[in-house]
Amino acid sequence: MRTFLFLSFLFLSFLCLIGCIPMAPNGPDNEAAPPDLGSGSSDMGKNMPDLFLAACHAMSDCPSSGLCRSVEPHAAGTCIAAEQILYVNQDETSCCPAVHDGCGTRTLPYCQIQAAIDAANTEVPPRLGERFLLVTPSARAYAPVAAKKGRFIIVGPWADPKLAGEPWNDLSPTGVILRSPLGGPASSLTVTELADVEVDGIRIENASMNQAVLCDSQTATLTLRRSLVANSANEGVRGRGYCNLSIAHSRIDNAQYSGIHLNCNRCSVTDTTVYHCGGVGILVVGDDTPGQPLSATFARDILTNNGWSLTVADQQPGGAWCSIEPPTPKIRLIDCILMGNFLYMGMQTNCEL
Repeated sequence: MRTFLFLSFLFLSFLCLIGCIPMAPNGPDNEAAPPDLGSGSSDMGKNMPDLFLAACHAMSDCPSSGLCRSVEPHAAGTCIAAEQILYVNQDETSCCPAVHDGCGTRTLPYCQIQAAIDAANTEVPPRLGERFLLVTPSARAYAPVAAKKGRFIIVGPWADPKLAGEPWNDLSPTGVILRSPLGGPASSLTVTELADVEVDGIRIENASMNQAVLCDSQTATLTLRRSLVANSANEGVRGRGYCNLSIAHSRIDNAQYSGIHLNCNRCSVTDTTVYHCGGVGILVVGDDTPGQPLSATFARDILTNNGWSLTVADQQPGGAWCSIEPPTPKIRLIDCILMGNFLYMGMQTNCEL
């Protein structure tokens, strides 16, 4: 009898256990649905650090760091953690003018971009990988920048993903201006030796007698993205010494001489407008260093109204000039538009559409 009662108790307990377990409504495998981390349909994730957010579409989506990165390797839009960023704001009254422990945060930023670069290059132990420099707009121009080592991504307001495809407008938002002083000895941006620098969403001007932007070393890498190089008293962008130079989704305006002058190992200019430069819009030189391979890619660029300071005696067109020698093949301009340049379209025969 006792055995029967005990077995009956076990059977009833088993039935109760089955009836008390709720069935998951989301699939044949009965797996619980994952929590929503900030998709907008749940309160979960709204106060989580940017480090854990999967995606963003604007800088304002990343309140902790203020930086949404939407290019490779962050193509989907990723909030960059504040720990990866050095902040620069020369209008902050407590900004740090030189390298100092504790500087580079949002509340205690560096005054100048150069100071932030110097700080990153002297960290002990050195950090691996890239460092982001997030620069706040100012009514005053920032001082020139020179990098000889390190991997840096310098970010201005026009890098905001929500502005993708918008025409440049200095008033909305206010741009960050990087400018060399009148008659100064340096370019506004110089990248040499082992430096790997990307500039995203910055306006670069130049009042010195050097190029506004200079990349000068076979081991140096420079990327200009969504940036404006304007009003250079010399050339707009100069790549020499077979540096590795890429320009994408940018504008080169109103340089006194050539807009872009290249002597590169691996160069590319894509989706970029070169407008109203006094010399050639794009000048490619392939014989500065005999025996070095020349590799240049141009695609979907617009070269217009260039060559206004040229004359027939200069024997140069205003749009594109490819000064290369055999056996180097002709330089192709893929899906590019050339119009209104000196000497009709302004393209020399070693360049071809």
